[in-house]
Amino acid sequence: YTGIASATLASNQFLPWATMSWMMRYWRRCSDEQTAAARRRLLGEVVGRQPFARLAAAGSGGVEVSAPVRGLGPGDVVLVGPGERVPIDGKIVRGHALVDERLVRGVAGRIRKKPDDLVHAGSMITAGEIGVEVGAEAPGAPSRATLLARATTAAARSEGWSPSRTPAHHHGFAERAVVPTLATAGLGLLMGGAPTALAVMRADYASGPRHACSIVNLQAVAQCVREGIVVLDPDALGRLLDVDVFLIEHHPALEAAEPEIDVIRVFPDHSEYQVLRFAAAALRDVDDERASALLAACDARRIPPLDGVAIEYGGDLVLRIDDQTVKVGNLGVDDPAPPGGARMTGEPGLDALMVGIDGRIAGLIHFRRSSRLAVATTIQDLRACTRRSLAVGLISRRPDARLGGLAEALGFDFHEEGVSNDDLDHLIRACRTRGLAVAYVGDCLDRPAAAREADLAVCLDARDLTDLDRNPAAAVFLTPDLDKLATLYEVARAQRKAIKTAQSTALLPNLFCVAGALLMGFSSMTTVVVTNLATYGTYSRNASAIRDMELRLSQFSPRRRSRAAAPTTPRAS
Repeated sequence: YTGIASATLASNQFLPWATMSWMMRYWRRCSDEQTAAARRRLLGEVVGRQPFARLAAAGSGGVEVSAPVRGLGPGDVVLVGPGERVPIDGKIVRGHALVDERLVRGVAGRIRKKPDDLVHAGSMITAGEIGVEVGAEAPGAPSRATLLARATTAAARSEGWSPSRTPAHHHGFAERAVVPTLATAGLGLLMGGAPTALAVMRADYASGPRHACSIVNLQAVAQCVREGIVVLDPDALGRLLDVDVFLIEHHPALEAAEPEIDVIRVFPDHSEYQVLRFAAAALRDVDDERASALLAACDARRIPPLDGVAIEYGGDLVLRIDDQTVKVGNLGVDDPAPPGGARMTGEPGLDALMVGIDGRIAGLIHFRRSSRLAVATTIQDLRACTRRSLAVGLISRRPDARLGGLAEALGFDFHEEGVSNDDLDHLIRACRTRGLAVAYVGDCLDRPAAAREADLAVCLDARDLTDLDRNPAAAVFLTPDLDKLATLYEVARAQRKAIKTAQSTALLPNLFCVAGALLMGFSSMTTVVVTNLATYGTYSRNASAIRDMELRLSQFSPRRRSRAAAPTTPRAS
């Protein structure tokens, strides 16, 4: 800036000075406005709340009235139908529904809800209609959705990437351009005097990348929170792509066994093909662990999936397929022990499924726990997410003789038991001393020093969300599901790619202007015009990216992967 001011005074070229100064202020204002609008729309899509609720008027024969949510009191019954968000925390007192709770609980799909079940504010009803009774909690007690909204909004306005501040990625890129620009301007001063030096220094490496970083980080926050991940430090996500060592804290969720199909009973006039295909279609978008077993069985038999099937819910799942009415419901728990051993203590059994077609039973599907651990597939997927050679270790605070066997079954490279906070800090520092980037995945509130020492910290369990403001992790999982690490990888890759694209968009036109000033006599005004056209391109591309993100967030797309087919063939009868 000092060099530009000196060259302007020496050459009397005040018009390019005024034009560039005005354009930089203009793009800053546009950037602030676009970022604020995007924050309202994107975060509003995932944490928005309804100001009014539908109530059944007492003694009115089913007449509904609209009332402010803030005025609701204990005992009021709120009616919520398809496409509406639940406005309050409460208990269902009537009706059945499929509820999308990914935002507030981080689950993988829709949940079947019935009377006496609890629902959280911010959940979306996708099928059915329910009446939710307002609880007797203190009126001022924040709901889960409110706590999530506060944490997400705080991240969106954090010092690291607020629209009125300099994001870290942009800051480093702009800093690296200073010395080469001044050196080239000195060459221009020798070749053509102050006008040529001024044309070189007019290059703008800041406006486009600065604005792009704000939008890209905002998109990362919105996408993650829609998948049940609360991002507290969006700038830190990029470090995930450079991680060499994962240290994963032992958690009971790591010991969950994969479900598999035990027996398929097919009734006369029907086929196993029908029974499996209809059952898989019914549970496809539902948060039900049996869905992975059904999808694996369909994959093994090359049964094509049924997409876009309308599902109704009134206790059982009802599908309309061509001219058939298919009903899929639970029969109760009849889960035998897994082959080769007993079920793990406290692990729930699996309900059998009944499939009915046009009012007649078509088949029954019985499930069991397999001897395979679900997280073993997750660890394989984690290694596939990166081209780096990962070392994945399992650590535990308590001495546990079973830890070695669990680590081997899950595919971990090493394990350490009886690891205190000091031991973990020393282990992380030793890895970093050897030039290895370390990610810690575990209870960051219980091990805050390790979370701060690691290159990236991910909290595996959000607890009750009341401690989000003091959590040292860069990202917090609402459920202890390691599959979400793959989501973080996707977000981090998209974030890095978008930032590099913005930097290239700023770099190439500016280099063209520098070459033009030295070789073709470009004036300062030419540089101003070309660089601002490049900034306009970045601005337009960001606007398009925001629209695409809004469209994706408005669609229901639960994260579901088909596990590998079981090595054993289900018995049929």
